[in-house]
Amino acid sequence: MKFFNISFILVFALFSNLTFADGIKGKLTIELNGSKGVGKGKCQLFYTFNNQTGFNITGLNFKTSFKESDGSIIGKNFLMVNRLKNAVNVDTDQYVMESSCNEVKTVKLNPISQLIVDGDYRSDLFDMVENNIIVSSKVSGVSFVN
Repeated sequence: MKFFNISFILVFALFSNLTFADGIKGKLTIELNGSKGVGKGKCQLFYTFNNQTGFNITGLNFKTSFKESDGSIIGKNFLMVNRLKNAVNVDTDQYVMESSCNEVKTVKLNPISQLIVDGDYRSDLFDMVENNIIVSSKVSGVSFVN
């Protein structure tokens, strides 16, 4: 009976560690912190990512939607970032090809389309990461939502 109890505890501890190894430790924050008109009728948006998840994210892609003040969709584009080390700010940008910056009133972050952790594609972590994303906007007049 003693052997069974010790074996059960060892097996339980092993599987518990596997669960915790893939568990999320914190939030992924994405801040829309700037915009700039480029060319005729185009807008460049600037973002800062901060990864506190505990994962070594080596690739992350979202599709974003851009909306006017009446809610109509201006267009869509991918927001991509490569290496997101823990607790390090990473800056990236994105273009809205269909309109000028003053027309963009809402940027909507759609579900993750690609997540790479330690070089491996991890669709099994999509929900866990998505549930721990915090978005914010410092751009006057533009909402950033997920």
